[in-house]
Amino acid sequence: MIAIAKTNIHYLTLFFAVVLFAPLIGNQLITGTIVNATLFVAVATIGLRAGFVLSIIPSIIAVVTGLLPIILAPIIPYIIVSNIILVVVFDKIKNKVFGILLASLSKFTFLFIISHFVVTFLVKSDLLSIMFGWTQLLTAIMGGCLAYIILDLKGRIC
Repeated sequence: MIAIAKTNIHYLTLFFAVVLFAPLIGNQLITGTIVNATLFVAVATIGLRAGFVLSIIPSIIAVVTGLLPIILAPIIPYIIVSNIILVVVFDKIKNKVFGILLASLSKFTFLFIISHFVVTFLVKSDLLSIMFGWTQLLTAIMGGCLAYIILDLKGRIC
C-alpha cells in the first residue's frame, strides 16, 4: 500500500511539473494539448483527485507568463471549471475513447458559452473568442489523442 502511495506521489509530482511548465512554451495549441493530455493521463493513472488539483495550475501560470493576456484574467475561474469538467466527465465514462471525446466536447461547450457571455458583457475582446472557441476543442481532442497513446503504451486503456 505504501509503495502505491509513493508511486502516486511520483506521478503527481511529474504531472504537476508538466502543467506548471507547459504554459511557458507560449503557444496555445502546444500548451493546451500538453495540459489536456496531462489531465487525462493523471485521472487515468492516479485518479480524479489528482485531476482536480492539476486543473487549477495551468490557468494561473498562463496569466502570470502572459500566454493569457491580463485583460482576460476574469475568465480564469471558468477555465479552471472547464478543466474540472474535462476530468470529471473523463473519469465517469468507462470507455476511454468515448470519454475523451465527450470530456473534450463538454469542456469546449462550457468555455464557448462562458466566453461568449464574457465577450458580450464584460471584456469585449475578439482575442477571447479565438482563444476560447474552436481552439479549446482542438487542444482537448489533441490532448486526448496524446493521452490515449501514452495510456495505451502503459496498458491503461479500456
